[in-house]
Amino acid sequence: AMELADGMALCIQSLHAFSTAALRTAELTEQVKHMKNAYDDRVALSANLEGEKQTLERLCAEAKERARGKKEIAQRDAPMDNFSAEHKIKFAEWPGNVEELQASIDMVETEANAIMCPNGVVLEEFQKRQLEITGLDANLTEAEARLGERQAEITTTLEFWLPKVRELVDTVNENFKNNMADMGCAGEVKLNESAGEAYEQWKLEIWVKFRAAEDMHVLTATRQSGGERSVSTMLYLISLQELTRAPFRVVDEINQGMDPVNERKIFKRMTNAASKPSTSQMFLLTPKLLNGLVYTED
Repeated sequence: AMELADGMALCIQSLHAFSTAALRTAELTEQVKHMKNAYDDRVALSANLEGEKQTLERLCAEAKERARGKKEIAQRDAPMDNFSAEHKIKFAEWPGNVEELQASIDMVETEANAIMCPNGVVLEEFQKRQLEITGLDANLTEAEARLGERQAEITTTLEFWLPKVRELVDTVNENFKNNMADMGCAGEVKLNESAGEAYEQWKLEIWVKFRAAEDMHVLTATRQSGGERSVSTMLYLISLQELTRAPFRVVDEINQGMDPVNERKIFKRMTNAASKPSTSQMFLLTPKLLNGLVYTED
């Protein structure tokens, strides 16, 4: 019985020691976690301070460079060698730091303003206008900087975009020229860039000639006949056939106003263009068609 009691006491003591050790371990674990978090915070703070230090060093270097440039300009525009002895003595009397020098400048300006304009109200209005002008100058400088950035963006975009547009127009133009030549006529598609940087005013122009004795003219609603406009429009649409990404295209009564010879030629070219592999289907809506038109198997 005594041995059992002693064993129980030893077990209780061991359990107490284990519990104490477990609590101490948990406490130390929390302390380690807290110290790790504190260390991470110090590392982050150190990184931020290092970044701020580099920024300040860069700003300091830029300020020194600007000061060096100002000094070079001052030495160029008013070299000390040209100063008289009296001026050099007077120059040496000026303060050696920026704050005191600015205070001296302000005092001299105040005295000069009092001499030039004894009316305080007028002087105050003049100084107010000066501040407004300074603010406008700063805004103008900022606006010019933003304008320069936007112009650079436009130039970059234009260098990427314009060659692709011109290449696309060249393809359409070549197709249109061939189609018009097969009809015994002449035509071109041109990109009108006369508006300069007003890109929203750029436009495609269709130039056509139906008679050998006449010059080529822009297709308009008044210069050409209805049949000539229909032929030109349809050949232009056919020239776009291989470039379109739409699954189908619908043309409404485009053959109205055409003579039978041109209508037959146009229908043949339209059928051939729409039957090429990987091109869109084309639907022609019309109340009448000529007899004996040639259709492909597609």
